[in-house]
Amino acid sequence: MTKLKGFILDVDGTLVDSVGAHVEAWYTAFAEAGLAQGREVIHDQIGKGGDKLVPYLLADEKLDHDTMTAITARIDKRHSDIFREKYLYKIRAFPMVALLLNEVKSRGFKLGLASSGKGYEIRRYMDLLGVGDIVDTVVTASDVNETKPSPEIFKSAVEKLSLPVEALAAVGDTPYDIASAAAIKLRCVALLTGGFRTVELGGAVAVYGDPAELYENLDEIIAKLSG
Repeated sequence: MTKLKGFILDVDGTLVDSVGAHVEAWYTAFAEAGLAQGREVIHDQIGKGGDKLVPYLLADEKLDHDTMTAITARIDKRHSDIFREKYLYKIRAFPMVALLLNEVKSRGFKLGLASSGKGYEIRRYMDLLGVGDIVDTVVTASDVNETKPSPEIFKSAVEKLSLPVEALAAVGDTPYDIASAAAIKLRCVALLTGGFRTVELGGAVAVYGDPAELYENLDEIIAKLSG
């Protein structure tokens, strides 16, 4: 097996505690459009960008392509506006995230961030974590045509790190991270911080409760991914 040389991490729900805020922003955006969705239904799609989340939740509306595209753009923008105005600057990192990232970097691993979130959101979180100087590459929804579970975000991050996919591992919190990674044969470690159950994270090489538990078991997961 190729030696592990880097990690590509999701951000929302993996490094920062933002899932609940995104659910509320989407809930309001759909309601304002007259297309109300339940919070639990929305939560189960968190991890996707608006290009995937909105059409999935509106599939029963039987909208033609042009109408769906227009509504998706409108609801996605409204969600972004609500999230930025009401929630973005209230989001906090999970415990020990900065310690985890700095420890990984100190061991010589490359670090990438790969998120279905918007670019300005991820820049805010990098400032919050104080890790801008140790992250080697960042790919967000602003950089690609399709978000997770499309493999495009992870694929772009792999290419930017200039390492073979076998030498990398992803870390995420949703089934969509796992599916996106699996599509390019990128191994994925899952965390329970996004509110999905272990059974819903099938396909992950390992599941940990949160970044703190991953930090505490870093030797174990590195050995597993390198052995």
